[in-house]
Amino acid sequence: MPAWSSGQSIAGRYRLERPLAGGSSAEAWSASDTVTATRVLIKLPCAAGPGAAAASFDREYDASRSLDHPDVPRALAHGREGEYPFLVATFVDGRSLADRRGQPFAAVAPLLINLARTLACVHEKGWVHRDLKTGNVLVSGDRRALLTDFGLAARMGERQAPHGGSPFTRSPQQAAGMPAAAADDLYSFGALLYELLSGNPPHFPDRAAVELADRRPPRMQPVHPVPERIERLIRQLLEPDPTARPSSMQAVADLLEVAMNDTQPLGGTRSEVSVNANWQAPGGESAPKARTAPLRWKPLAAGALFLAAAFLVFVVLPERAPAPVPPVSSTPLTAPQSAPVVATASTQAREAALRAQSRYLDAVAALEKRGAGAWSGPELALARASGQEGERLLQSEQYADALAAYSAAAEHITAVEARAPQALQQALSDGAQALAAARVAEATQAYQLALVIDPENAAAKHGLKRVGAADRVQELIVEARRAATASNWAAAVDAYRHALALDDEAAEAREGLAVAERALNEALYGTAMAEALRGLDTRRFAAARAAIDRARSLRPAAPEPKDLAARVNAAIAGTRIEDLRTEAQDHERSERWSDALTVYQSILERNSTLLFAREGLDRVAPRVRLDERLRDLIARPERLGSPEIREAARRALTEAGTLAKQGPVLASQVAKVESMLGTAEKPVRVALESDAATQVVIYRVGALGAFTRREIELPPGTYTVLGTRAGFRDVRHELKVRPGELPAALVVRCEDRI
Repeated sequence: MPAWSSGQSIAGRYRLERPLAGGSSAEAWSASDTVTATRVLIKLPCAAGPGAAAASFDREYDASRSLDHPDVPRALAHGREGEYPFLVATFVDGRSLADRRGQPFAAVAPLLINLARTLACVHEKGWVHRDLKTGNVLVSGDRRALLTDFGLAARMGERQAPHGGSPFTRSPQQAAGMPAAAADDLYSFGALLYELLSGNPPHFPDRAAVELADRRPPRMQPVHPVPERIERLIRQLLEPDPTARPSSMQAVADLLEVAMNDTQPLGGTRSEVSVNANWQAPGGESAPKARTAPLRWKPLAAGALFLAAAFLVFVVLPERAPAPVPPVSSTPLTAPQSAPVVATASTQAREAALRAQSRYLDAVAALEKRGAGAWSGPELALARASGQEGERLLQSEQYADALAAYSAAAEHITAVEARAPQALQQALSDGAQALAAARVAEATQAYQLALVIDPENAAAKHGLKRVGAADRVQELIVEARRAATASNWAAAVDAYRHALALDDEAAEAREGLAVAERALNEALYGTAMAEALRGLDTRRFAAARAAIDRARSLRPAAPEPKDLAARVNAAIAGTRIEDLRTEAQDHERSERWSDALTVYQSILERNSTLLFAREGLDRVAPRVRLDERLRDLIARPERLGSPEIREAARRALTEAGTLAKQGPVLASQVAKVESMLGTAEKPVRVALESDAATQVVIYRVGALGAFTRREIELPPGTYTVLGTRAGFRDVRHELKVRPGELPAALVVRCEDRI
């Protein structure tokens, strides 16, 4: 499998830019279409092999072209890059629907209605998606839900193998390999709703639970209150019996729309005041900012503003990735030390009150951008109340009193600003606690609030990164626990290590890894010691020593391996030399020359004066080298294409012929090499094809000129073929001519213009 890389060209047209996502059989890249000068998405096979990816790409292409729906990214082309398939589709710059997990129903309802209507159209066209989950739905910049990845799609009634898709979102019927039906997508839609509103899909992360025949999910625990009709809908969608689910996706869309209308707020406005990060305008007492019309505060303005801020923090901000907002200046807001006390409105007093009003509005808007409504406590409400009073007094032309009211608001705002560091730490703490308890949606909200307070906070960014991996980390921890319960300590260690690679702060994984590693060490140590004892008993001393070395590496300070090593050494020292001599002779009779050499060397290590061992070593060593040379020639016959190797083979045969005693193994080797030499020296007919315009040269053979097809005979070997043509880039090929094999025709054409 090739390693796809940035800058690589696919099909001579699509230049890879960067990887976007990866799966079990394919990976997605953004790419530049050099023909249309547009950005596209291209899917390429990965480790699972080109076969699985090719079938998936074919299904996705067929489904996309037949659906032709604006909310289904269109497949543009598919083909092969060499032996590897690829699929090209329109590029969508959007974020996964998984990012919306844990948001209120009212915030995600429009997207869900959009998605349900798209699925209804898919079903009307006779298709079933079969892999519906939050990761396969993208939210575009104009807030549309785009349904992607039709790699597992099937026609209605089509039966496919029960594979693919998430085990937590696919229907029981799909898992059992039953024919595809719209009810499969209805079940998956219910699992998607369950995940969005609670933070995790049904049964997550317990894979065993989804294998049950009647796998009714536990009652959903939504992050925010959910309309009763939506809870009923989710239970109905997740019914194991497909006939108990809603009749169609269109019916689901209609019910979602009714529920959304039931949950719409009765009123309220959102502040659109621009943000100024400084309470005091540059230059001190500058002219008041121009405003299109004076604000008219009403008795419920404070409450409405508070609700608007809460809506901004908990609904709008999680949906939209806001641009970083500079923090509000920590300089305390102070009112002028004195104000002119006049009975009637004077220009000077009015301007001072207007300036105070402008500073107040800017400061409140900046605090709203930092989500102060969620962490400011009563101080922000008091600041708004004072601001309300200042507005009322300003409208009543009581300028001195208005200025005093805005001064009081300034003191409250200073108190709010002082709470920001504490609020930030609280949000980070809440995020960490929620993450430790696997409450992913709560952790996401806490870290998002921290980033609203401080957009550059590294701890909050790191926390969100950990949240992104939390689902997989929890799956791995559950997998590790099961492995540990089954005493499969190696699998437990692997799972815990994988979890820590995704989240190095996962405390449960770190603690579990320590326990599993100790247990694995104990198990491996016991196994090694048992193998060492078996090796000693059966006089397999090398195996015994290897096992003792493993035991020592596992427990360097343990005395048992040292004691056992002494016993092995004593047994080896006491072994009778004659037994080893008999063993060596047996190896010689069986032509196991390498084994015989090892035994003779072992004898000489014990007693270097033994003449029979020296003679045996001298007798066996040349046979070992000859045996290795002949075996290598037989194992790699293509090397006989080289004249040097053929000459070496002849020398080996000559050496074999000088031996007084040849056993059946050597005789067989000699016959095989002689036959291979005969074949290797016979020329092989090679066909070359060109375009009658390219000049073809074979190094060490000669120039063949221009032609459309030509056949020549070449001795076995490796040749370099060069094609040249004026105005075109040269081409170079390596031609391997193997003995006795007729190679496929080699095409030599210069096609790339300079």
